[in-house]
Amino acid sequence: MEKIQREWFIFYQSFWEAINELPKENQLELYRAIADYSFTLKEPGLTGLSKTIWILIKPQIEANNRKYLNWKKSKRKQNWSKTEANNKQNWSKTEGKEKEKEKENEKENNNEIINYINNENNKNTYSYIILNCFKNLWYIPKESLEDFKKWLSKLIEINKIDSLDNFKEICFNFETYWKWNKKKIINFKSTFSNNPLLFSNKKKYEKK
Repeated sequence: MEKIQREWFIFYQSFWEAINELPKENQLELYRAIADYSFTLKEPGLTGLSKTIWILIKPQIEANNRKYLNWKKSKRKQNWSKTEANNKQNWSKTEGKEKEKEKENEKENNNEIINYINNENNKNTYSYIILNCFKNLWYIPKESLEDFKKWLSKLIEINKIDSLDNFKEICFNFETYWKWNKKKIINFKSTFSNNPLLFSNKKKYEKK
């Protein structure tokens, strides 16, 4: 049997009645034997009449110890289940808060980009042209306007775009193609970056 540590044990009336029939010196060592074995599983070194009574009592103490250990295991499992449930609940709350924050950020970014598109003063900018193109295809970027502009600057630099009119034409053809195609675009920025019109513009530039 595994090591046992407990704060209480069961003492039956039948133990008391049997031990009371013994001489006082035998009574004391049996009481100590029952307590020691119940609390620590320490085997008593009894002899004679005390050993005889102990042999009769011991199986019941062992059975009680087994029940106690099973109860402790069940309690630990129950506590672990509660802890796990609490952890899952806390994790769900944290995840929920993070998602809410993410949605709030996306909403702020969307509002920022929509306000940018609605501002007449931005019409003659590369950002406005492509954002308006995306909007007409029912897409508003989720990132901030600043991050979007950084991506666009790299795109313009890589593809050697040096004319606003040229970029308008590329965006117009991109928009027209996908409206006609009627397929869902999974990643707008990646799809636009791989636009054949951009590559053809780059080739024209390099031939100059």
